[in-house]
Amino acid sequence: MHPIIAIPAAVVEISVLCLGAFAVFRRWEYTFAESASYAIITTLMALSFMFQAAFIVGVPGLSIKAEVVLCLLSAIAVACLSPHIGMSGRIIRNFVSEYPGAIAAMLIAWGILAARAMFFPPAETHWDSVAQMSLFQQYGTFFFTLPEPTAGNPPLFPVNTVVLPYLLLRMHTSVGVGIFGFLAYLSIGFSTYALSRRYSWPPTAFTVTMIVMSMPRLVCLSASPGNEIVPAAVAVFCLLAINRTLEQPNIRDLTLLFLGILFSISGQVMCLVFPLILVSLSCVLLIRRHGKTIWWAIINARWWAALLTIPVALVFSQGWLFLYNAVYRETWMGSPPDFIRNPDGLTGAVGNFVRYILESAHFTHPLDVLCNWMLNFRLTGMLHRIYGMFADSFFGDLGTASPFVIQWVPDAALSWFGPFAFLLVLPALLYSLVRGHRRLKAIAIALTGYFYIVTLIAAWVPGNARFFTVFYACGGFFIGSLLPPWRFTNRGKHAIQLASAFLLFYTCAYNIFV
Repeated sequence: MHPIIAIPAAVVEISVLCLGAFAVFRRWEYTFAESASYAIITTLMALSFMFQAAFIVGVPGLSIKAEVVLCLLSAIAVACLSPHIGMSGRIIRNFVSEYPGAIAAMLIAWGILAARAMFFPPAETHWDSVAQMSLFQQYGTFFFTLPEPTAGNPPLFPVNTVVLPYLLLRMHTSVGVGIFGFLAYLSIGFSTYALSRRYSWPPTAFTVTMIVMSMPRLVCLSASPGNEIVPAAVAVFCLLAINRTLEQPNIRDLTLLFLGILFSISGQVMCLVFPLILVSLSCVLLIRRHGKTIWWAIINARWWAALLTIPVALVFSQGWLFLYNAVYRETWMGSPPDFIRNPDGLTGAVGNFVRYILESAHFTHPLDVLCNWMLNFRLTGMLHRIYGMFADSFFGDLGTASPFVIQWVPDAALSWFGPFAFLLVLPALLYSLVRGHRRLKAIAIALTGYFYIVTLIAAWVPGNARFFTVFYACGGFFIGSLLPPWRFTNRGKHAIQLASAFLLFYTCAYNIFV
């Protein structure tokens, strides 16, 4: 099918599904930001489940019929719940009148990113549409006509989010698959605002959202097929679901939290680390706050909902795929050729911790050039000198697989998360570890644990920022707890919003014109 037909068809389908889900969540009295985040993630979950289920039973075309039914149900929901959508329109108008300049800047940038995502093939050099389509075809053989083991074939990796581009690949085009990265990018923004509002006033929460949505790596990934950014968006969604479940225990948020954790199992190496951390975090927070009895009572009272969840959970768990790998690929899960393990244990982990902290000081290339022009002094050179003086002499090459170098390149392969990740996100996490609310402290401990696991398992190589996308996406909302209104003046908010808008447009321009 020609992209001129395929792209509008995919956009219409996704829009109808998202709008229907949004209307339902608004009917259930979720806030605007919560409804938007939930609508996007549940739509992605629904598409993934339909695609995977169709592949598992060996009838890929079955997903089309399921999609038609779901779209009809969504259209009915939109028609029946239109007053709730109308009320949301008023919320948007009030929001725009409150922050006209910042909203205008974000909408222009979002328009650029949406166009880049929908009308061009993905920019990621490692993403091959032909290879992806061949991979998907293998999943249709799981229960029917199982293939014989083939020497040299690597194991298949979890595909909860990786399978989403099939929506367009089945129409023989890779143009437009970036829409999934863009949806995940929007979801991170909505989730961040909803989480920040729990710990700050609206102006601060909005500023925090701008900071997160201007992080260069997230901007770069917003036009990708979503292999990296979608699991990060699902992780932030899970943090939102944890908060909602803690505040008002109910089967709906509990079920979506459970499915969201399973859905975040996707990609390649280390894809199980953060889901396992989310499981531990959920159990600690939910049981410590409400005990065990209430959760069994909620499940027993809505046993039919728990029953409906089972087939979805079985698919999202990827157990079927791990079983296939164990039988036909001799290992339940392998490592990709570009992943190198840290061979130096705890000493290498400490060295990697220092390297990642220095890389996190990502003050961007324009500022580096400006300092060199005005002061004949490069920020990247300063960071390299700090590493050489205090780290290289102690650790040398321990924990690395290549010479340490800092590269401030705003692309999906090498980019980090901008100056605010270093200046605000990391201090906010440290502050929460020491003086934060118990819930914030528990989440901060979970994120710190993930950071440590990455330093321990993976050897340092350029491009390891991909392991920290989930860390900074989930940690962004902590800034709201660091900037209370008596510390954060209007002048400070406007300055940070302006800097975030500049960073957002700079990253957009680089990815389009360079």
